Amino acid sequence: MKEKLQNLRIFNRRKNEIAEKKEKKPRFVKIAKFNRKLFDFYMAHPLIFYMIWAFLLNFIMECLARRSILEGGAYLLQNPILFLYNVLIILMTLSISLLFKRRIFVSSLISLIWFLSAVANCVLLGFRTTPFSAIDLTMVTYALSIINIYLSKTQIILITVMALLILALIIFIGVKAPKVNSKVRYIKALAAVIAMVVIVAVATGTAIQTQMLTSRFGNLADAYKNYGFAYCLSNSFIDSGIDKPQDYSKEAVDAINETANATIAADTTKQQTPNIIFVQLESFFDPNELLGLYYSRNPVPHFDQLKEDCISGYLTVPTVSAGTANTEFEILSGMSLKYFGAGEYPYKTVLLDETCESIAYNLEQLGYSATAIHNNRATFYGRDEVYPALGFTTFISKEYMTDLEYTPTSWVKDKVLTKEILKSLEATEGKDFVFTVSVQGHGKYPTEFTGNEDYNVYVYGDADEARIAGVSYLVNQFYEMDQFIGDLVATLADYDEDTVLVLYGDHLPGLDFSPDDMANHSIFQTPYVIWSNFGLNGEDRDLTSYELSSYVLNLLGIHEGAMTRYQQASLDSADYGSGMKMLEYDMLYGENYSHNGVNPYELKVLQMGVDEITISDAMLVGGDLYVFGSNLTEAGDVYINNEMKKTSYYNPQMIVVRDAEIKDGDVICVKQSGKNKKPLSSTNELTFTYREFEATAAATGSNNR
Repeated sequence: MKEKLQNLRIFNRRKNEIAEKKEKKPRFVKIAKFNRKLFDFYMAHPLIFYMIWAFLLNFIMECLARRSILEGGAYLLQNPILFLYNVLIILMTLSISLLFKRRIFVSSLISLIWFLSAVANCVLLGFRTTPFSAIDLTMVTYALSIINIYLSKTQIILITVMALLILALIIFIGVKAPKVNSKVRYIKALAAVIAMVVIVAVATGTAIQTQMLTSRFGNLADAYKNYGFAYCLSNSFIDSGIDKPQDYSKEAVDAINETANATIAADTTKQQTPNIIFVQLESFFDPNELLGLYYSRNPVPHFDQLKEDCISGYLTVPTVSAGTANTEFEILSGMSLKYFGAGEYPYKTVLLDETCESIAYNLEQLGYSATAIHNNRATFYGRDEVYPALGFTTFISKEYMTDLEYTPTSWVKDKVLTKEILKSLEATEGKDFVFTVSVQGHGKYPTEFTGNEDYNVYVYGDADEARIAGVSYLVNQFYEMDQFIGDLVATLADYDEDTVLVLYGDHLPGLDFSPDDMANHSIFQTPYVIWSNFGLNGEDRDLTSYELSSYVLNLLGIHEGAMTRYQQASLDSADYGSGMKMLEYDMLYGENYSHNGVNPYELKVLQMGVDEITISDAMLVGGDLYVFGSNLTEAGDVYINNEMKKTSYYNPQMIVVRDAEIKDGDVICVKQSGKNKKPLSSTNELTFTYREFEATAAATGSNNR
């Protein structure tokens, strides 16, 4: 009897345990059942599932693109057809997963790529107004080189952790995601993918014909807002270079050039050949034209005086808050970027393979030497590789400068440029073209005050602290840049050669200015000034950045170059734009009919720096290797037997390697190192002969790098 009772208790206890477990499970059971039904639906109707998911994903992407859920919803309601068109593009990419047995993994990976692109766009729009596009993938190395300026160490660590988590997620999905149970029907799946491609192609062609869409974006930021993130990003991957004009032919190109040549031939202006100096000022504009803010003193008195006394006007540039290299390209080449692909940087595309007509090449025909100067790294935007394709023979970058001073955000101050410009003028016997790119006005701009600011100019006005803090920092950089302008003009005024100086801003800064903030109601205009030390005359005129160089040359009676002549002859003609596009395509992508079918511009051999850097002696002092020479800079690294050593800079005559391991017969040289220690140039080689000296013979103090 006792045994029966004991068995009964055990039975009841187990029954109760089972009942308790059943009471705890229902939520998970329901979730499991729902997931199973969802999975079964996905397997049975993948395209319908993708349609729903593409709709949701596109909504998330549009909210990120506008940095607002409300604005994302407004875009859906106000532009439903364009919204659904973008959904169609995402659906087309998701359909590719139908070709794989691991369909869930592939579709998840595609979705993740879309999502991360949208996140990247959202982040970038916090620093600039230009959205994320395909060309940004080629700029990753440059972005990494300045990431510490824009992001804190904590933010960099968080991004790194997030990247690792995303990688782990991809691996997890790849391992855990189930495969398709049945055999993949490749013909049916391929037919579905092809059908989606055809549908998107037809929809795109129809939308472009009805002008709901455009394949060329005059303003990239507006295009993303109007046409949708998915379309604009996709377009940036397939749209590069210049489309071939429909009427492109030798006859058409010859007609354009013959008309321009005939017009210029009738010009009886006497040619002048002074030194020509262009100075592109980073993020520069006249802050007195910023509405609603006031200053304790005029931040740019020298520039304002030049605007009043000299030839001046507004310059319409192709970018805002970023994209210095694109304004630079338009200035140098005279070519308009509006005919290139969406967000394209010619410095990263065509100029890596082709030389290009430029003001440097054109002036070379008149005996000019061409020097580029930039108080930043030589490798930024690949200038060390691109400048030879634009006709420059000498490049003075930060790595070849001494006595550098830095802004609080670690950019080299512009005051060093006066010395470098003068040095480039004196390095040659003939006339010079000097193209200078400044960097002091570069962001990141602060959004709050630290209490440690020592400003020359104070900002007042009805604006929030972030706006006041950012503008305060910027105008104080402008104040120092203006002092540089005043010093440069004063130096050139006394220079014994005729000289023209052209000053202009490359783009507005990344401070979220709107057209309503500006007195000229434009965020794509910066000021320019043309000054000379011999009284050059000309009319004030608003120009585009691709017209500035031809305008300056026209004032001097210089007409070298097909694009220069065309602009000088056709600036006000009705078909000005179509003729420019024809010439741009012809010279960069076509048959070069403008030059009888042959590109006449040979790639230059670029000399880095003006002053020759040499080493003359080396000796051991207390175990440290002291290397002596001339014109040494902070960017110089000692190499022993072609192996780079950690180097300390003392002065232009001496650098040191601590605890050097060296023996008789070892070969020493010094190489100027760019970003990531990329060698830019090398000194002469020196064979080491062992000599030991007392440490007291050496100078003290160092700058360890």
